[in-house]
Amino acid sequence: MAQVTFPEDIGGDGNTYSDDADPQTGMENGGHRLRFIPAMANIVGVGLYVKAYVNNLAQLEQQVAENTERAQTARVEAEALYGDLQAVESAAAATLENKNLAVSARQGAEEAQGAAESAASNAASEVGAALHTHVGEADPHTQYATKTQLESHENNTDPHSQYALRQETQAALASVNALLQSDDTTLDELQEIVEYIKLNRADLDALNIDAIAGLRAALEGKAALVHTHDDRYYTQQQIDNQPKGDPWTRSADTTTFNYDADGLITGMTENVGGYLRTTTYTYSGGVISQSSTEFQGRVRTETYTYDSGTLQQSTATITEVP
Repeated sequence: MAQVTFPEDIGGDGNTYSDDADPQTGMENGGHRLRFIPAMANIVGVGLYVKAYVNNLAQLEQQVAENTERAQTARVEAEALYGDLQAVESAAAATLENKNLAVSARQGAEEAQGAAESAASNAASEVGAALHTHVGEADPHTQYATKTQLESHENNTDPHSQYALRQETQAALASVNALLQSDDTTLDELQEIVEYIKLNRADLDALNIDAIAGLRAALEGKAALVHTHDDRYYTQQQIDNQPKGDPWTRSADTTTFNYDADGLITGMTENVGGYLRTTTYTYSGGVISQSSTEFQGRVRTETYTYDSGTLQQSTATITEVP
């Protein structure tokens, strides 16, 4: 089982989302209908937090640059001061005390320059370390976890309920057979047929392929009594094994996702028992506002309603493809 928690201190809502059927956190068994969009909103929230964090680092880098510039200015001023001290030293060369003072001033200026350069270097190192930590440990692309959650959703469905007609046909044939085996008086309008069969039973019993002129030749090349249909038809076992349930949430055999330049999922194409089920997503304000799924001649459109970024309601309509 895989799960992800979006802490509040990095922009999330503190909730946990998992790829199982947990009634509180799971995406399976229809859980994605309630938690998929909030999970997307959490991803956006975390992304905004990371963006703000990077912006703060950029501001810190700017401050370091400004401090470095001030340090360079101080260095220029110190060098100018050093030049002035050299002039004083030359003017007071005759006085050893004045010379010592000039040397001390020069050393002080050099120390101030070194301290400024050291402060600038330390600040730059701190910025570099912060950026390295961010790149090495932070992952602003947690939306990729939702791909696994989407691919693992499973519900039993059956879009081929029309094949139940075979069982209904068999039941109807059984009723006809029971009627034909019943007493003659219950046949009503079939009474004349029954009387004809009784009258001509001997001729009918003797009737075979060779007794009808040209019938055997006409049957040559036709399908044998015992034969196998090709894969255009379902066997009874295949029909019985068809999964039951909602065709819109039936588990797909394969799934392909589409993304835009920002990494947002824009749609997906699923192979469901040999049929294609295609879904497209529409965004508004950074969240999915509508999804449209086309499958076997019908389109299911679902509209999502939010309150302060939290999914409140989803409404679905199904129409026939014109």
